Amino acid sequence: MLTVKPDSRQNLAHEQTQGDHGTNKRAEWPKQGYLLGKTGKGVTLRVVYSDESGVGNIDKEPITVVTAIVINMDRDWDSIETKLRKIAEETSAALLEKNRSLKGRKLYSIIRKEIPERDEATIVLNRVLAVLIRYRIAVFYGAVDRHGLKNYQTDKSLPEEDRLATSYDVAFDECLGRLDAAALTFTDERILWIADRSDKVHEPATKIGLEYYRFKQGLNLTRWMANEEPRISVADTVYFGHSDESVALQLADVCCSTITNYLLEKDYGRDYCATDFYHAIRKNIMNDGAPIVLQERNHSRSRSRGGSK
Repeated sequence: MLTVKPDSRQNLAHEQTQGDHGTNKRAEWPKQGYLLGKTGKGVTLRVVYSDESGVGNIDKEPITVVTAIVINMDRDWDSIETKLRKIAEETSAALLEKNRSLKGRKLYSIIRKEIPERDEATIVLNRVLAVLIRYRIAVFYGAVDRHGLKNYQTDKSLPEEDRLATSYDVAFDECLGRLDAAALTFTDERILWIADRSDKVHEPATKIGLEYYRFKQGLNLTRWMANEEPRISVADTVYFGHSDESVALQLADVCCSTITNYLLEKDYGRDYCATDFYHAIRKNIMNDGAPIVLQERNHSRSRSRGGSK
C-alpha cells in the first residue's frame, strides 16, 4: 500500500528576504509530501518524474518529446532535494520561472542570447545537470516527428487507435515502454509515475496511455505465455504535481529541454546551444541514440534561434 509522508514544514508561510543578487528571495521553500511504500514482498518502489515538450506550434516545435527521470527516493532524495533547492535559492530571480522555479526553456532562452545573464544561466544549468550525474539518475525519453506522424496517419488502413493518436500519445508510449523494459529486465522494482501537471487534454491522455500500454502488454503475454499474469513496472496510475512546488519535476523539465534542444540541433539544424549539455549527461540517458519515431529525413534543416522547450 502506498502512503503519503508529509513533511512537518509543508505549506508554511514564507518571508521575503534580500538575495545575494539584489532580488527578493524566499527564506524557505515549501516541502512537498513524497510517496513511499512497498508494492509487494521484497519489491522496492522508485519514483519517476516526467515532463513533455513540443505540443505547441508544429512549425516551431516539430518534435514531441516525453522525458522521465528515475529517482531512488529512500537512498538519494534528501540530498537531491537539498542541492536543487540551494541552486534555486542562489539563482537570480530573473533566471527563474515566476521568480522561483528552475525552468529549462527559460535557461536555454537566456543562454542563446548575447546578454550579461548568459554566463550565470550557463552556470546554473551545469549545476542542475551535475545533480543528475552525481546521483546517477537514469533518464528515458520518447520522441516523435509531428509531421511524420501526420503523414503516417493518412493511411486509412491503419487501426483507429493509430490514426487518432496524438504526437504526445506516441512519445509517452515510447518513453514508458523503454523505462518499463529496463525496470522489468534488470530489477524487481516497481515504479510510481508523477507527471508535471499540464492541461485538461494531456493529463487524461497520460492516464489513458498507461492503461492502453498495460492492455497491450496483457495481450502480448496472453499470446506468448498462456495463463501468465501481465507484468508492468508502473504501479497503480499516473499522478500529477505542480513543477513550481517540486524540484524533482523541475529537474525533469531541465532534462526534457536538454534532450529536445539537442535533438533539434542534431536532426533539424536548429541552433539551440544544447549539444555540450547533452553530452555531459549522455551516460545517464538510457536510450541515447534512439531514433525519432517517424522522422522524415527530407525535413527542412533551416537554422533557427527561436525558442523551444
